[in-house]
Amino acid sequence: MGKKIKISDEDFVDKINSCRAWRRQELSRVRMGVESLYSEDRLYEQNVRYVLRGSYLMLYAHWEGYIKEVGRIYIDSVNNEKIEYRNASDVIVASSLKSALAELSGANTHNAHIGFVNKFRDLLSDGKYVEINEEIIDTGSNLKYKLFIDILKKLDIVDNINDKIGKLKMEYLEKDIDENLLKVRNQVAHGEKTKGIVGLEENINEYLSLHDRISEIMYDFSEWVIDAWQEKRYLKH
Repeated sequence: MGKKIKISDEDFVDKINSCRAWRRQELSRVRMGVESLYSEDRLYEQNVRYVLRGSYLMLYAHWEGYIKEVGRIYIDSVNNEKIEYRNASDVIVASSLKSALAELSGANTHNAHIGFVNKFRDLLSDGKYVEINEEIIDTGSNLKYKLFIDILKKLDIVDNINDKIGKLKMEYLEKDIDENLLKVRNQVAHGEKTKGIVGLEENINEYLSLHDRISEIMYDFSEWVIDAWQEKRYLKH
């Protein structure tokens, strides 16, 4: 039986803040670099296009990296709590059984079904702890909107995302992540032309606005995770 490692709320928040601090500093430098393009001697097509393409790469890298890192902190912290299956929330139990459930979904034999039932009964016995695998926050290097929402659901971070940021903002968020960020990032990463970035001042404005909105949802995500930890949403209530 593993030893329970108690993580205080303060320690948990410190881990999140440490993760956030260096990324915020680096993203701030990226933003300043783009803002400097407004200078008359730098505002010419080729230079603007070059700086913006690199900035989209950095913004996406921090978007994906931050969501995964904060998610990993939460998973590790929940696992360290040594929570028995019978005391964990339904969502957390389902997330910890992801691989077994995936195998079951493709199994048509009675023996496979019985095997799953036996395993499930065993997990519900005394002394069996929840162990969430980090594969549930795997993004495949393409953290699109749907995957982001899936991560929120699998970790039981919020009850209803619409209640947190509003339905209208949700619609903008999907476009921001999938089209305005991920699509452009993939074009740059795959050596393709970014058709929308032609080196105009308008493109600078578009990037800075997107930069701020993505930074905001990153901050919101970490705050939701902190709330989920402090409210002990991982436990059955």
